[in-house]
Amino acid sequence: MWAVGDNTEYSVAHNSTVLNTDWNYSFSHTVMQSSPWLDFDGVFGKINNTNTLEASISKQYQNGLWHQLGLLNTNTNFDSGLVTDVSSIQAVYGVIGYRDSSWNLRTGVQPVIIGGSVNLSLPTDVDTAGNLQYTDHTVQLQNQAEYFVNATRTFDAKYVDVHFNANSTSTGENSASITVETDF
Repeated sequence: MWAVGDNTEYSVAHNSTVLNTDWNYSFSHTVMQSSPWLDFDGVFGKINNTNTLEASISKQYQNGLWHQLGLLNTNTNFDSGLVTDVSSIQAVYGVIGYRDSSWNLRTGVQPVIIGGSVNLSLPTDVDTAGNLQYTDHTVQLQNQAEYFVNATRTFDAKYVDVHFNANSTSTGENSASITVETDF
């Protein structure tokens, strides 16, 4: 079990093996002051925080291969405006990879929304007295699948470890880094 954060944003998680096998499971609870899925304020209302529960299962193979599948459920706490309701939002993700003492390779899909909606009350007319008339709308949430690939190569020296990392996504976000760690 681990926890990280402060009084307003934090994550708590528990990881374990399944019946002394190579299968592992993980459960986590994360509170954020924003939403990983939505952003609105002003006349639409204001997001106060989100609570996300995550469950995942993974397996590590002796040859260095591994895979992980996960499910997320996010609840949104907000002050209403034109947005009158945000349902629970469900998403799934998957990752496969290979790891040894020098390489860490992985590829997968970032969380993809499979359920969730937003209700809006939008002005659509003005009556003869000059009052706005509103119509309720429900919008199903969805996002585009974003795939990624990541590679890290580690060189271990006696007192220094050097990590070369490269990352690329299907949406064109690319990054690279070099990290140097020293041991004293």
